[in-house]
Amino acid sequence: MIAIEAWLATASEALADCGVEASRLEAAMICAETLGVDRSWILAHGNDTLTSADTAADLLRRRLSGEPLAYVLGWREFYCRRFHVSTGVLIPRHETEDVV
Repeated sequence: MIAIEAWLATASEALADCGVEASRLEAAMICAETLGVDRSWILAHGNDTLTSADTAADLLRRRLSGEPLAYVLGWREFYCRRFHVSTGVLIPRHETEDVV
C-alpha cells in the first residue's frame, strides 16, 4: 500500500521525465479518477492510502506511453461541461473554447 501523496510524487516525476508539462496536475487527475473523487479530495487526503494502486498504475502507464490524458480518463471538460471521449472521438481543445 502506498500513500496518495507518495504516489502523486512518483507519478508526477515519471510524467515530467516524459515531457508532460503539467505533470502534477495530470497525476492528480489520474489518481482522482481511479478513486472516483475530485482533485480537491486528493489534495486534502494526501496521507490516506491509495486503495486502487494497480488501477492507477495502469492508467499512468497508458499516459506514459503517449496516450492523451482525455483518452486515458475517458472524458474531457469543454466549456464547463464534461464530455465522454474515446479513441473514435476528437478531443475538444482549449482554443475552441475561445471561438465558442
